[in-house]
Amino acid sequence: MGPKESESYESESPGWEFWYRQYWAGLVKSAWLMCGSREVAEDVVHDAFVRLYRSGVAPDKPLAYLRRTVVNLLVDSSRRSRLAHAASAEESIMGLEVDEMETWRYVNKLPLRQRQALVLRYLDDMTVEGIAEVMYCSVAAVKSLIHRGLESLREEMGASGQY
Repeated sequence: MGPKESESYESESPGWEFWYRQYWAGLVKSAWLMCGSREVAEDVVHDAFVRLYRSGVAPDKPLAYLRRTVVNLLVDSSRRSRLAHAASAEESIMGLEVDEMETWRYVNKLPLRQRQALVLRYLDDMTVEGIAEVMYCSVAAVKSLIHRGLESLREEMGASGQY
């Protein structure tokens, strides 16, 4: 159960508000690129922070905890609603240049697990081992997801003259 409105969570865990300010935008950007919907991304990241807050426990690695929670919530969300993950042409993805947006539109067409692995590797600059931990899979599975995702991108972008 969370603190009363008159209480500050910061008094219980000084890191919570800092983590929110520090990680929210990056997590939303990653989640958006994974699922293709800003609204879903914001909801999922919000839910991840709510889970962290309600747990009442300050994890040793809050960003890893939050990333893992975001990935799990996106998987759950995808299973429930089978998200339509094509971003609209006029919608820009936070801070991406036009040519980067085009690349991420191709990424957005990939299966969810491949998108997650590519976003965590190339946007969040995580190691393969770190991705395996966040995605609850083996290092070999992550390497395979990244390899298959890149191959699909090469084929798709090559067919359209982008690569």
